[in-house]
Order: sequence, then structure tokens, then C-alpha cells
Amino acid sequence: MLKIRGYSLTDETLEQMDELDQGIRSVSFYSLKPGDLVQFVYVVKHRDGTRETSTRFGLVVASRAGPGGWFSSTQDNLLLNVVEAGRLTKDMFSLMVDNLYKNRVACKYSSRILGAFLGLDNFKTFKAAQISSILNIQLIK
Repeated sequence: MLKIRGYSLTDETLEQMDELDQGIRSVSFYSLKPGDLVQFVYVVKHRDGTRETSTRFGLVVASRAGPGGWFSSTQDNLLLNVVEAGRLTKDMFSLMVDNLYKNRVACKYSSRILGAFLGLDNFKTFKAAQISSILNIQLIK
């Protein structure tokens, strides 16, 4: 784990980004936009009262329901669309950064385009109420 200005990046995040220059900053959920590369802590609350905490890393993507990357569900939950980058190969991650990072127009979920490109199983929707410690990773290309 690396700490930069008090923030921590996991080894998994660093492994994907080892050849890129980057900076990080803590941001709010509402400031996220499609094309942002983020790391956040996600807490899953189980029915038996236990909690499972994990660090997630990925690219914020727009969808039909949430053109800004986040949206309100029919049950009034705020949700965030992310393509998880932790399971991508180095080549796929590089391709993602080169083509989608900060590209607000191209960074939209489509099963034919983004799904085929990065894999449908890497597309996730997270509840905002269970997200904390959001870091926006700024890459210098």
C-alpha cells in the first residue's frame, strides 16, 4: 500500500498503474464523471449483521439510466456505474486508459461496445450509501 498526501492506493491499483505518472485527490460522490479513474472503499452489509469491506478500483461510466455515471434507482438508492479495472490484464488496462480515461463522450456503457471491449462481468453498479474514501486518480499521459 502506498500513501500519497495521506491517501492510500492499494497494491492492486498500483500494479495496474506502475508505468503511468499519477496524482490522487479525495473527491465527493457527486463530482464523479464518466471517464474518471477512481478507487473507493465499498462496504457490504450482510443480513446477519456482519460487514465486508473491500477496496474497488475502476473507471466511472455513463449508462442510459445515469448519463453522469451515477443515478437514482426506482427504490431511491443513489447508484454508481463502474468498470472494475482490478481484474483487467495490463494490456486491457492500457487500452482502457488510452481510449476511455477522461473521454466523457466515449465512456458510456453499451453491451456491444464497452461490454465487448472490457467484459460484461467487469461492469458493476455500486450503492452510494456503501461507498466511502473516494479517490480520483489523475493520470499524466
